[in-house]
Amino acid sequence: MSLIKPDQFQQALLHWHTQLCQTHEDAHGQADNENQPIHVAIDGKTSRGSYTNAEKSNAIHFVSAWASKHGVTLGQTEVDSKTNEITAIDELLDFIDVRGTIITLDAIGAQKSIAKKIHEEGGDYILAIKNNHPKLAEAIRAHFELVHEMGLKKHAVKSKKTVDETRGRREERSYA
Repeated sequence: MSLIKPDQFQQALLHWHTQLCQTHEDAHGQADNENQPIHVAIDGKTSRGSYTNAEKSNAIHFVSAWASKHGVTLGQTEVDSKTNEITAIDELLDFIDVRGTIITLDAIGAQKSIAKKIHEEGGDYILAIKNNHPKLAEAIRAHFELVHEMGLKKHAVKSKKTVDETRGRREERSYA
C-alpha cells in the first residue's frame, strides 16, 4: 500500500465512483431527469480516536465531499488543522466535477473565492452565513426583516428558529 500515490489513487477512486453512480442511475431509471442537480455536502471532520484529550493537536482532520443522493464520498483531503480547512476545500474542489451540482458548505466555507470557483465551474452553492461575516450576516438579516415588514406576499419567505442545548453547548439557528 505504501507504493500507491495518494493523489493518483484519489483520482482513480473518483473515476470509479462516477462510473458507479452512472451505472446505478441507468439500472434504476433515475437518469431520466437530467435537470435535477446533485447535492454535494462539503464539510470538515475530525477522525474519532485519532487523538487523546491531552493531544488534540495530533488529531487527524480532513475535508470531504459527500454526494448525498448516491451515498458516496467523492473525495477527501487531509488538513493539518481546522485553520487550514479553507485551503483544503479549495483543493478538494479541484478533484470533483461540480457541474450540475448544488454544493453546501458550513460557515467556514463561506468564502468569496470558494463561491466564485464553484460558480465558474458550473455548480451552484448554498453557504451558511454566521457572524464570521458580520456585515453580510447583518445585511441578510435586514433584507428578510424588510421583506417581512413590507408584507410582500410574492417575496415572503418562511422562516424557522431552533434552539438546541447538548453537551453544555447552546446553538440557536435561524432558517429562511
